[in-house]
Amino acid sequence: MKVVKGTMALMISIVIMLSVPFNSRAAANYSSNTQSVMKAVWVSYIDLSMNTWDKSFSAFKNKFDKIVNNSKTRGFNTLIVQVRPFNDALYKSKFFPVSHILTGKQGAKIDYDPLEYMVKKIHQSGMSIHAWINPYRVRLNNQPKYLSGNNPYKKNKSIGVKWKNDVYLNPALKRTTNLIVKGVKEIVKNYDVDGVQFDDYFYPTTSAKFDKTQYTKYKNSVKNPKSLSKWRFSKINNMVKRVYNSIKEINPRVQFGISPQGYYDNNKYLYADVKTWCEKKGYIDYICPQLYWGIENKGSVTFDRAMIPWTKLKLHNGLKFYVGLAGYKAGSKKADKGAWRSKSNVLAREYRKALNKYNANGVSVFRYENTVSKRAKGEINNLTKEFNK
Repeated sequence: MKVVKGTMALMISIVIMLSVPFNSRAAANYSSNTQSVMKAVWVSYIDLSMNTWDKSFSAFKNKFDKIVNNSKTRGFNTLIVQVRPFNDALYKSKFFPVSHILTGKQGAKIDYDPLEYMVKKIHQSGMSIHAWINPYRVRLNNQPKYLSGNNPYKKNKSIGVKWKNDVYLNPALKRTTNLIVKGVKEIVKNYDVDGVQFDDYFYPTTSAKFDKTQYTKYKNSVKNPKSLSKWRFSKINNMVKRVYNSIKEINPRVQFGISPQGYYDNNKYLYADVKTWCEKKGYIDYICPQLYWGIENKGSVTFDRAMIPWTKLKLHNGLKFYVGLAGYKAGSKKADKGAWRSKSNVLAREYRKALNKYNANGVSVFRYENTVSKRAKGEINNLTKEFNK
């Protein structure tokens, strides 16, 4: 009977393995996706920027190896890496051009795959990687200055909206949502990422002018149209739900999360329906609000005060709650009216509060450069001590 049971177990294992996408099986022995406590750091496009004369794979590899090794040494177990900052890509893509941060010019050719290497390096180090995406942003403050001809916006400008010095994909358009979904599916299919994360860029304005054409068309097509606000919320929610479903269809173990504004009420101005995402299943696996305030902040918002509305949400069963911490304020003399000036344990105290008082499943620190800066050394050392307890 023991032999039969063993044979059956082997047959079942083979069937399961064959039913899982190849890219998932490639790292079957890797399981840090389910870290008991997430200790993450955001690695932004600024941290990854190849702004030196040497833009070779060797130079990129050396740069990223330092990021991984330094993060590991400081106790982090997850890197949230920005792989699509401006409607472009730090990976091989059928839909988006190569990011200008790798070559200096968007759309230029490279002879290596950055994300392929980053996934490999991070997993070899026993850490997790979440692919951080800006779903709608094309250009911010005239950056990047040059948009390549194969940028989706350049190929079809009707998909985007120029707004002041910025350009965004239009959330009101179905083809925008389709593009975002295809882009996420491409990453999850081709790379063994542990998660996908969107940041807080959704609608950039509350002005009715932004998507007036689409809303007018909608109002004229139904008897009882939704208000502009509810209509915009529905557009973002539809996108989020479709992304979630597409990820789960490809690889259920990949986590999908969003890092919204930490000041809860600000999310309504971006049409980010955080309440629905947190309380109803089928939208996200985790939420990570950016609670970028000190504990002692005289006459203004504090970490605890900003946390209050988040504690009142009825999180759906299975949702993970992470807390974004302001690494960029560590050691600052001016931030939060000097609340960080004479302190070296604000981040450590917030980490303890997040886990012990607010039942968070972990934290994420913004951003990598701040974790290795001289100014933040005291704060990061104390945070590392907390990580290792």
